[in-house]
Amino acid sequence: VTLAGDPWTAGRVTPAEDLGPATAATAAADLAVAAYVSAAGLRIVEICAEYAATRRQFGRAIGDYQAVSQPLAEAYSRLAGIRDVLDGPFDDVDLAGPGTGERAARVRLIAVGAATHASYVGFQTQGGMGFVDGTELAHLGKRIRQIALAGEPRAAGIERAVGRLIA
Repeated sequence: VTLAGDPWTAGRVTPAEDLGPATAATAAADLAVAAYVSAAGLRIVEICAEYAATRRQFGRAIGDYQAVSQPLAEAYSRLAGIRDVLDGPFDDVDLAGPGTGERAARVRLIAVGAATHASYVGFQTQGGMGFVDGTELAHLGKRIRQIALAGEPRAAGIERAVGRLIA
């Protein structure tokens, strides 16, 4: 069983088209991971926004308190920006082109960071892992972490991406 509770499966993958050099396949994989984790992070924010709108404390919805609403809004804005980048047309993008692999690795790292942050915010919004264990929220948080750790981008791409994020 995986970290997220899903059973391991075995099968055969048949490529739909030849991606060419391995750099193109790596870039496509990095973009796919970025898309998956950012969508999962957005679902976490959606679940928690619903919860914050309905859960009442001291006579008010907890979403009325900035300590709850502001982190959710920040998590949403980070993930929405990534979604907008990934929503663009990729038909004309040369995945094997110079620099594309590093850019795809950078998008993946940013998406993983934003989705991981969203899961932390989501767990806090609902009271911590002890309260959400066994829910869709916990499952999504575990999937984000599991997928983020699987097949991390090349070290050189990470170093370049982190260097540009810090700059």
